[in-house]
Amino acid sequence: MERSAYIPWLSWFAKKGYVTASIEYRLSNSAHFPAPVEDAKKAIRYLRAHADEYGIDPAKVVIGGESAGGNLASMTGVTNGLVEFEKGEHLEQSSSVSAVINYYGPTSLGKAKRDEKSFDGVPLPETTASSNLIQYLGFHPDAEPERAARSTTQYYVNQNTVPFFMAHGTADSLVDISASDDFYDVLVRNHVPVEYYRIQGAGHMGMEFYQDEMCQRIHDFLEKVFAG
Repeated sequence: MERSAYIPWLSWFAKKGYVTASIEYRLSNSAHFPAPVEDAKKAIRYLRAHADEYGIDPAKVVIGGESAGGNLASMTGVTNGLVEFEKGEHLEQSSSVSAVINYYGPTSLGKAKRDEKSFDGVPLPETTASSNLIQYLGFHPDAEPERAARSTTQYYVNQNTVPFFMAHGTADSLVDISASDDFYDVLVRNHVPVEYYRIQGAGHMGMEFYQDEMCQRIHDFLEKVFAG
């Protein structure tokens, strides 16, 4: 989705005093993993390098996203400090974030539903999820399982992982909510602070996620993160 599409939602947080930015990153039709993560980290370094210009507190940086963007935000957060993901300009700056907001982003391999329909109501072929994954990775995960595992968020979670805010709809027909359930369990086992909302009856990209109530929950979560 074009990054300007999120400006109305981000404006809620801007009115609360947060500096907000919507970034672009390479998609799987032009580059394979970890290119998107490298791009997100490069954007964070750019913003820190221009913190004075934009009025940013470089000590308080959060990343969030929905669906594929939720996966990207999660990967960016769990790989804080890993130099292998640092590519491009402003390498003197940190790309670390203080927290992650993940709206129904896939967090593991093989959790996209293959027997449901797309947003347009067209039945998805059996190979859709697998083909998308192969395109994202640039190789078949069965051929290189250890390498494929390094593209998942669970691989990097430890007791130093930053806090997470997660939300997923129980009626999501594109990304199986069990992936978020599993990831929540991983975070809890590693004693990572996490707030997780299972939104009853909400589908993928449902309007339930963009109401003031959810924005306020995110705001309260961030206030607790930075108060600590």
